[in-house]
Amino acid sequence: MIVVGLLALILAFDVAHAGEIVALPNEEPSLVLQEPNECLQGNSYCAVRTSERRKFKWIEKSATLTMDWQTLLLRLEPGVFRLISGNLWVSPQKGQSEILTVETEAAQFSSRYEFWIRREESQILILSVRGPVEIRLRGDSQVYVLESGFQNWISRVDRRGRAQMGIPRAIDIESHIEVWARLFPGSRTEFRAALEEWRPIWLNAVGLSSEIHQELVHHRELAMAREHRSKKAQAEARASENQRLRELFRQKVLLE
Repeated sequence: MIVVGLLALILAFDVAHAGEIVALPNEEPSLVLQEPNECLQGNSYCAVRTSERRKFKWIEKSATLTMDWQTLLLRLEPGVFRLISGNLWVSPQKGQSEILTVETEAAQFSSRYEFWIRREESQILILSVRGPVEIRLRGDSQVYVLESGFQNWISRVDRRGRAQMGIPRAIDIESHIEVWARLFPGSRTEFRAALEEWRPIWLNAVGLSSEIHQELVHHRELAMAREHRSKKAQAEARASENQRLRELFRQKVLLE
């Protein structure tokens, strides 16, 4: 599995820099859509939307929030944001250890480390790139932790006001690199260096993901075996009872 993963990593990098994926130009703060006007300069409520084929680096004291094109992000208060649409890359500033929180309609994500939130048609993807991310699902009081190199999906909120979450797995490297390359601020050489530096984290997650999968399969097999034994025991009990009833019936007939 790790060998296949390494091949995927190399192929994804080659595709990302073969001209098929082009890094988006960065929007100037003075040109990005802000509501209220020029609210980026303050610390209070601020809504920012990126335009077509433009990214934007929202620089805060604790982190840089890189917004993909056609992304709408709200700053509710210092260190607390709400992602309405699009994709978001959160990267802490050097020397900073403050926790940054991003909310969505389905969950809340908090971390002092690098993470991504990506939206797909019917779900939200959370990717923990470096360091754990705490997840609080809508309608669920429990706090879940996503470790480095893993991703998970969050469903839409159902009619009961609850969101569901999948089983963590290693980050899908091909789809991640496609978005990462699009938003990466540096050169191809710098991107390759960043990818190489992150690779051990991802490989560790691949190995752990394989172990988790094997453990889940083992538990599933044990559950099926228990169910089989239970059904077999029930069938044997029914057969024994039927045999006893037949014997009682036979004795009654003989006595009459």
